[in-house]
Amino acid sequence: MPIKLYLMRHGQTQLNQAGLVQGVTDGWLNTKGIRQVQATAVDFQQRGLHFDLAFSSPSQRARQTAQIVLAAVNPDLPIQTLTQLSEVNFGNYESQLESDLAADLLHKLEFKPQKLQIFIQQNGWSKTLELILDTLSDLDQTAENYQMVISRLQVAMQMMIHQASRQSVQQVLIVAHGLSLLVLLSILDNSVILPQQGLDNASVSQVDYEDGIYQVVSINNTRLQQ
Repeated sequence: MPIKLYLMRHGQTQLNQAGLVQGVTDGWLNTKGIRQVQATAVDFQQRGLHFDLAFSSPSQRARQTAQIVLAAVNPDLPIQTLTQLSEVNFGNYESQLESDLAADLLHKLEFKPQKLQIFIQQNGWSKTLELILDTLSDLDQTAENYQMVISRLQVAMQMMIHQASRQSVQQVLIVAHGLSLLVLLSILDNSVILPQQGLDNASVSQVDYEDGIYQVVSINNTRLQQ
């Protein structure tokens, strides 16, 4: 039987709502974010999901998301925090306008949005995210580059799969962040088609693991959110 991994992005925060970059900058969910997570928890309940393990980034917004979900479906299940699941460190772009960061990246790459779309189609998401993160690091050397991000995410996956396999469990909740989850999905399956606008707050993507092979089953599910 495969191990089913449910990769969930945290609910909306005040910085998300304001269109500001939020990587290592911490913060709680706002009112809308709490409602989003509660809706996802209801979705889990209606599907009869019962998690055997739960992992979270150590950030407040991720842990709060995991707590809301588990209170609804697995109130006695402990949350294990892994620093390797943290969001990308955006360096001096933290708390700056997302639109300014996007503009700086496109300018540095000498890309227009249409050219970026063509690059994605020709090279896949893994190479695209590598280009974006390495360009971010070129713009600001205090930010993480691609190799730094994938190295820690790969460690996180190894740790979680090892524990799930050792305990013979089947359902694993993983709560993390928008960009780090995009990177993770892309390295598990570079042929996957990811949403260009990014993963929605409180969305869930399912990945199955069996015999060393990952299969992306669904991406960015927000079934019950309004």
